[in-house]
Amino acid sequence: MSRKRRYQKRPPSCPIEEVHRRLDDALVHWKLAEKSYFKPDAFRRNLNACIQSARSVKFVLQKCKANFADFESWYATWQDRMRADALMKWAVNARNNIEKQGDLEAASTMRVTLVDSYIERDSIEFDLPPKTKPSEVANIFINSPLRPERLSSDASLSVERRWVASTLPDHEILSATAHGCRSLGNLVADAPGELGLPHVGSDESKPKCSLAPRQGRLRLIWTRTNR
Repeated sequence: MSRKRRYQKRPPSCPIEEVHRRLDDALVHWKLAEKSYFKPDAFRRNLNACIQSARSVKFVLQKCKANFADFESWYATWQDRMRADALMKWAVNARNNIEKQGDLEAASTMRVTLVDSYIERDSIEFDLPPKTKPSEVANIFINSPLRPERLSSDASLSVERRWVASTLPDHEILSATAHGCRSLGNLVADAPGELGLPHVGSDESKPKCSLAPRQGRLRLIWTRTNR
């Protein structure tokens, strides 16, 4: 007896599949930026890639407007919401602003704290250029006049970095970018209803970047062999 193969019927692709893909790209680059927070060059590259992908979400969505019954009215409502959002207004021009040479370096901060005793909480604080690499911090401290002549075996260096764009000085940039991604996620999640498709569930519609750090911290353990 011949056996007939049964194939599962492939579900129809989403009319705005490319839009979802661009948003996913932005979220992936955001996570990479978060992981590379203490690597200045990698952080800048991943942040730029995130902003570029996020910026293209609306462009690609507009190219898909033929799939909507009344795209202009629906999209106009979302445009009004985004124009009323100060962070989204910043995000519109963020790609050009962030790519300017020295923009991040001009407003970001890097604070190094030497904790020499966990009992008395003695500490020495000093600032370094924000693009200083973690591997360079210890060497800079060794040659610094702030370094005590004696260090306990429990001494450590705590490095606190905060990336800020000069065009948005009151917000940590990864948090601001996360806000933009969430807003775009809400826009994309609302589209299926206009396409006659089921709405995306609330859990799926929220970008995975909702827990953006306000700053990054790194602790370098100082041992006797590092002197």
